Amino acid sequence: MLETSHQIIHKMTLIILRHPDSDSEIDIADLVKGILCEQLTKCLNLSLPWYLFSKGGSITTNDNSANGRIASVTLENESLWALTLKLKDPVYNRRRWIYYIGLRHQEDAVRLYYAKCCYDHLAGSFYPAKPIPAIRDSLIDPLLFNKHVQCMSGKYPLLTEASLLAHSTLPSFINYLQDEKRYLPIVLITCPWRIHPEPVQDQMLGNALVYWCEDSSVIMRMNTVVSENLYTPWNSVRVFVPIHCANAYHPLFSCEDIIAMGEDNFVEGLKQAYCQSLLAEDVRNFVTIDDVFRCRNKQQYTTLVKKTQSQEEKIASLQHQYDELKASNSIATAKLAEFEKKPDLSEYESLINDLMKESESLKSGLSDLVSQLYSCAGSPASIETAQNPHLQELLHAIQTCFSHATRK
Repeated sequence: MLETSHQIIHKMTLIILRHPDSDSEIDIADLVKGILCEQLTKCLNLSLPWYLFSKGGSITTNDNSANGRIASVTLENESLWALTLKLKDPVYNRRRWIYYIGLRHQEDAVRLYYAKCCYDHLAGSFYPAKPIPAIRDSLIDPLLFNKHVQCMSGKYPLLTEASLLAHSTLPSFINYLQDEKRYLPIVLITCPWRIHPEPVQDQMLGNALVYWCEDSSVIMRMNTVVSENLYTPWNSVRVFVPIHCANAYHPLFSCEDIIAMGEDNFVEGLKQAYCQSLLAEDVRNFVTIDDVFRCRNKQQYTTLVKKTQSQEEKIASLQHQYDELKASNSIATAKLAEFEKKPDLSEYESLINDLMKESESLKSGLSDLVSQLYSCAGSPASIETAQNPHLQELLHAIQTCFSHATRK
């Protein structure tokens, strides 16, 4: 979470692309992280392993003078990276320095958010906080001058030096001024003998485009091109805020106003307004550790929802298969019950065997009977026909007939 209650010492928002002349094959986000890692190691005397710095983890020093966290997440259309670092002031024990850095990588561009804050723990203290040293923070400056990256102000490269507004440079100035994608203010100084451009540029580096003009005819020509609300009088300082802002107010300071404020106070006022303050839009867009964790949790939630839906589909498919198998099983069970009601095959086999034995017995008895009839001798009881009552009866009937015929 970005603690806006802390005093912001310096802030910066940059849109970074790969420089057209760069021959580096490293991913643009890794290029930016590499520069930041080198700067933090060099300026804050920290030991930051590259894997931890690029992927995430905890930062802690042996003496507990510094601690922080790094987190990153890769989403479908972008990747986020954030760092929060807290340092104890080496001199003033009640003071803490907090560094916030956030990166949003989309396609070929990286948007960097940076804020250096100060917090004085005054609970239990009877004395006011010590003044904050008026030293310009330069932690992010190497990104503005690195040969492999190019910082942009909308559609055009971000200027790192105060530019002279002349007839030859007026068209490019108008392009910067009317660029709807411009997100940085333009400071136009038309009294360079009163406000020197170099100190303003030094303080506003990365937070504004500084132009200065020493030819009133150029300003007159410019005023004929721009809209009425951008009219700039001679001997003044005009700040052109981004034109896409609704009801944009472009502050105008006359030479008399600057004299009344004092040159140093005026430059400090510019610094406070545009280097030490965050607009509501900046706070919303600032990538923090909490944003990364929130996106990571949302990503995990989405993954779990998809897995749940997939499992539910599989369960529904298995349930359908189960219902089909259950129906098939019911049919098979009914058929089995039907088969069980019919005589067993072994019973049929036993019946057939008995019939076959009886048939064989009849054949054998008939054969014996025929033999006995031809011989007309022997005891009927001695032949196998005696074992079959039907044959015995047949034999007895035949013998009776024979006896009756003999008597006649």
